[in-house]
Amino acid sequence: MAPAVDAEGRDAVLKVAWRHTESMHEAEGLAALDGYGGVEVYEFEHLSDDTTVMLLERCRPGHELRTRPEAEQHVTIIHLLQAVWAVDLRSGNPFRPLAEMADQWVASAEARLAADQSRLDAGLARDGLSLFREFAQPAATDVLLFTDLHAGNVLAAQRRPWLLIDPK
Repeated sequence: MAPAVDAEGRDAVLKVAWRHTESMHEAEGLAALDGYGGVEVYEFEHLSDDTTVMLLERCRPGHELRTRPEAEQHVTIIHLLQAVWAVDLRSGNPFRPLAEMADQWVASAEARLAADQSRLDAGLARDGLSLFREFAQPAATDVLLFTDLHAGNVLAAQRRPWLLIDPK
């Protein structure tokens, strides 16, 4: 991350990001918001399979939502989620379905459980993982998800009071 100014004179941030499984479509996720609820994406390019460069709106003053009282954090995140969920996802979008992500997370958790059964009751863990998989099944309507949404990934800004950054 580095501060920048774009060709139009806008305050910006240049972000060079490692593209891994969870952040594969970070730029597309922010761009899908079209500035409503998240930072604006001025430009982005996938330089390679594992590197994306983004020119993003710079948030000023830029302090994190987690510096605010917890009740304010909850209300703010609810409003931001409403903006995220309002995105009209076109068919053929690049985003992974939640069920696919949940399958990967459950497989990883099952492998850790098999490697070390001393930390958790195996039956209880399996029941929990089964419920996790069940709740992640497709709904009637697809919505955009930010799987790393927390008060540290919400910044104070001028254009809107709070903006999302760093989606996964």
